[in-house]
Amino acid sequence: MRDGRLIAARLVVALVAVAALVPAVINATHAAHAGAYLAARYRGAAGQPERKLLTAMEHLGEQMGREVPAGALVYIDEPDGIWWFRLQELAAMHGVTTVSARERADVVLRRLVDPRLPDGVGLELTAAAR
Repeated sequence: MRDGRLIAARLVVALVAVAALVPAVINATHAAHAGAYLAARYRGAAGQPERKLLTAMEHLGEQMGREVPAGALVYIDEPDGIWWFRLQELAAMHGVTTVSARERADVVLRRLVDPRLPDGVGLELTAAAR
């Protein structure tokens, strides 16, 4: 009888370990896949990994710091989900408050893609219609 309980206890411990390990493996696999996807997507034309993206982010952050007053309510009008997230991060880093409804915003912020701009991107800021 004692051996049966020991085997049952070991089986329960093994099941708990597997139950904890499966979500960890799924999340780790997803993170690795997302990282590889982003690295491949934003690799520079000459094969320089993400250097162009990093300098673009620096320039966008500098422009945001100059042109958007801290505490302003900003609606980010960006169709690309990854860029939308990055602009949200820049806004948080510069003390800008983002809102989810255009009607509540003071300013609407858009990312401009223009090869004449430094790193090919810039910000367009327009007063929100209230």
